[in-house]
Amino acid sequence: MDVTRRLWLASYDEVKGRVYQCATCEGDFSLLDTDSELIRLHGVNLEVCKPCDIVLRRIERLGRSVLELVPALMRTRMVTRLCELCGDSFDLHLDHHVYHGASRGRTESGFAYGQVDLFYANIFASVCPACTGGAERDYRRGSGKTHLARLYELFLLTGRVPTQDLGSLIYACRDKNAVLQCLRLLQKTRTPKGYADEFGSFLGALVASGILPEGSRKMSFGTMVLARDGHLCLSISEKEIDDFLSDHGLDHDKEVAYPDSTLRCDWEVFAEADCRVFIEYFGLMGNRDYARRAKVKIDLARNAGIELVALYPDADWVGTLAGRFRLPSGST
Repeated sequence: MDVTRRLWLASYDEVKGRVYQCATCEGDFSLLDTDSELIRLHGVNLEVCKPCDIVLRRIERLGRSVLELVPALMRTRMVTRLCELCGDSFDLHLDHHVYHGASRGRTESGFAYGQVDLFYANIFASVCPACTGGAERDYRRGSGKTHLARLYELFLLTGRVPTQDLGSLIYACRDKNAVLQCLRLLQKTRTPKGYADEFGSFLGALVASGILPEGSRKMSFGTMVLARDGHLCLSISEKEIDDFLSDHGLDHDKEVAYPDSTLRCDWEVFAEADCRVFIEYFGLMGNRDYARRAKVKIDLARNAGIELVALYPDADWVGTLAGRFRLPSGST
C-alpha cells in the first residue's frame, strides 16, 4: 500500500505541476485551473483552458463561421476596450465574465431568461458588461404603444418571433451594427414579465404588437399557432420553420410517425427520391426527459436509414436548411 501511495502521489505531483498552453487563447494554465467537467470531457492531456472551453461549447451550436471568430476574442480578453454603447473602458479578463448571466439548465444557451451573452456580443462589437446587463432590465418609460413598437422592432431586426428568452435574440445578429442595434432596443424594451403585467400575458403582447395573428393559444410547452399552409404548430419557432419550408417550395408533412414507433417527427420533407428526410426542431434539450426522447428519435432514424436534420434554438437553422436543400444564397 505504501508503494502504491508513493506512486500515486508522484503521479499527482507530476500532473499538478504540468503547464499547458491553450490552443484557443494561447495562454498558459495548470490542471488546478480546470475543473472535473473539463477533465471528464478531455482527460488530463488538455488543449484548451476552462474559460475557452466554456465559451467554445456555448458558441459551437451557432456554426463554424461564428466559432472561428472565438480565438481572436479570447486572445484579447486582457485588452482594454471602449464600449460602443456608453463610451466606458472595460476588459473581459475576469473569469466571471465568461459566466455572465449564466444559469445552467434554464435555456439552451445556458443563461437565465432575458440575459445576454456578453462574449457573443463582443465577437462582433465592443460592449461592456454594464450595457449587456442593462439589456436585461425592465424599461417602463413610454406608453403601451411604444412598448409594443419596440417589441415589433426587435422582430423586424432579428427576423425571429421574440420569446420569453429575449436575450437569445442577440444570437440572430451576425455583424456589429445588428448587435449594437439589438442591444439598444433591448435596453429600452420591457421584460417578458413587464409585458405580461401590461398586456395580460407575453403572448398577448405579441398579438397586440402584430407579430402573431389573433387566435394564437398558449400551451404548457409553447404556443399553438397555425402555419400559413394550415399545419398546426406547437411553438412559434415551429411555425417559422414550417413557413420557411413552404416559402421555398419544399413539400412537407407534419407529425409523421417513425417506423415501428409511436414517436413522430416534426416534419418529413419530400425533397429526395431515394431517401426519406425528417426534420426535428429540438427546442427543449435542457429538459432531461425531452433530451432522452430526442436521442431515441435520432437512434430510430439512423436504424431506419432516414436522414434526420436536427435544428436547435440557438443555431442558424435557416443556414442549416438552406445548405441541406441547396437553396439560393441569402435565403430567409
